[in-house]
Amino acid sequence: MPFVALLSLLTFFLGAGIGLACTLYGAIGAAVEGGGVLLGKNRDLAQEEEQVLVRETPRSGPAFLGIASRKSGRITAGINDKGLVVVNASASSVEDRTRNHIRLEKIFSQAGSVEGALRLLQQEGMKSPIHYLLADPHHLALLEVFSPERHEIKVTSDGILIHTNHYLLPSMGPFNGNPGESSRRRLERIRKLTNSPPFSPDRFMDFSRDHENGPGGNSICRHPLPGKKSGRVSVSSFVVRLDPNRSPEIWVRLGHPCEGNFEKISF
Repeated sequence: MPFVALLSLLTFFLGAGIGLACTLYGAIGAAVEGGGVLLGKNRDLAQEEEQVLVRETPRSGPAFLGIASRKSGRITAGINDKGLVVVNASASSVEDRTRNHIRLEKIFSQAGSVEGALRLLQQEGMKSPIHYLLADPHHLALLEVFSPERHEIKVTSDGILIHTNHYLLPSMGPFNGNPGESSRRRLERIRKLTNSPPFSPDRFMDFSRDHENGPGGNSICRHPLPGKKSGRVSVSSFVVRLDPNRSPEIWVRLGHPCEGNFEKISF
C-alpha cells in the first residue's frame, strides 16, 4: 500500500546543472505488467545539446550509468548496479533562485536503494528547488524540494507517480508562483496516458514520443515551433524496468525520442 513521508533535510554537497524542463513518470506493483517497477524520463532543454551515455565504476561503491549532456558531463537520469534509479527535473515554477544540487553521481556511488538515497539526501541536505523521481525494485518515490526546510516526499509500493516542473505534493503548492503552461499541459497529458494501467516498457517508450498539444513546447515530446530555429526540445529519453527477481532492463534514446529507436543497454 502507498505511504507518504515528510523529511527534513539539511545542507549538502553541491553540483550544478539540470535540464530546464522534463517529464517524469513511474509505475509500480499492479500498475506494471508482470509486476515490478517502470520509470521513464524525457529530458528537455532550451536548445539542441548532444546527449551521451556515461558509465562509471568507482573505486568503492556501485557502478552506474546514465544520460548526460556532452557539454557538462553531469548525469540527469541513471541507474546503478544495485538497481537504484534516480532522475531529476527543474523546479521551473520558482523564479530567481540559485540552482545548486547534489550530483546524481554521488547518490549512485553511495546508495543502493530508495531508502539509502533518501538517507544520503537527509544527511547532506537540500539547498535549492528541484524535483526527483527515484526507484528501486520495491519502491517508487517522488521528492519535491524548495529549500532545506521546505520539501515533501511521497513513497509508494503500488501505483503511479508523475511529474513535470511545478510542485504537486500537498504542502508544496504555495511555492509554485505562476506555473508555466508547458508544465501544466504536459502534466495533464502524462496523467491521461498513465490512467489505464497496467503498463509495459513499450508503452512507456511510446509516452516519450507523444505529440499531443504540439507542435511546440506543450507536448511531452517537444520541438521548436515550425519555422523557428530555437525553442524547448526533447533531447533524450530514458526508460527502466526493475524486478526483484531479475536484472534491470534499460532503454535509452539519445536524441529526439520520436525520431529513432530506443537502444537496450546493460552494465
